[in-house]
Amino acid sequence: MIAWLVVGCATTREQTAFHPVSSESALVRWQRGGNTLTSDAVFARSADGGVLLRLYKQSPSPLLELRLESDGHLSARGSLAGRGWSGPYGNAPLPLATWVSFLLTWQNAPKLPQGEREMHTAAARIAYNKTSSGLRSLSVASLDTAETISAIFRTGG
Repeated sequence: MIAWLVVGCATTREQTAFHPVSSESALVRWQRGGNTLTSDAVFARSADGGVLLRLYKQSPSPLLELRLESDGHLSARGSLAGRGWSGPYGNAPLPLATWVSFLLTWQNAPKLPQGEREMHTAAARIAYNKTSSGLRSLSVASLDTAETISAIFRTGG
């Protein structure tokens, strides 16, 4: 098993229940350096624009749960998140940086134009394929670290 520890100062915040209005499943592949993890994933959206990602691997408990609220508050928990982390996504520890880019892109997917597209920022390369029914694939590669997160969506929505 890959050990991934996220440590650092965290903002204490009472977390309310997440009420999804839509969800979709995907296969997610995370690569960093020589480590690779492929897992099942569930992506969900709330009515207020928050998003939730849970990664599963042969267990009903998520290996990683990332929740990004519409106000920019991020929380990470699960065995891959070590002690976990919570706070403004802009203050997230470095091991979460690529995940933040990935979540922000998925959160804004309804606004993305259809087709196969690639975008570049100073820190990442983002590629996606979107049809009228939603995202078919999404990939975020960090230009600062040897890290890539890719998803193949099963429902395209």
